[in-house]
Amino acid sequence: MQIQRISPSVESVDVVSLNLFVSF
Repeated sequence: MQIQRISPSVESVDVVSLNLFVSF
């Protein structure tokens, strides 16, 4: 969660990664 504090843009990438990971 620390990454989110550094830059909001990274949060979007994390969400997409989680969605793809869950899809599998």
